[in-house]
Amino acid sequence: MIDSTPLKRIGKAEDIANTVCYLLSEKSDFTTGQTLVTDGGRHTLP
Repeated sequence: MIDSTPLKRIGKAEDIANTVCYLLSEKSDFTTGQTLVTDGGRHTLP
């Protein structure tokens, strides 16, 4: 599984937590109607 991820590592809970913290912060105030994929780039592979 690690080899099939562009970042070559397994995601950690902290990776998801950072995305959640961004969405809960004022920094995301202008972000609307988006899907934020936090998968280490795996979605880019065929």
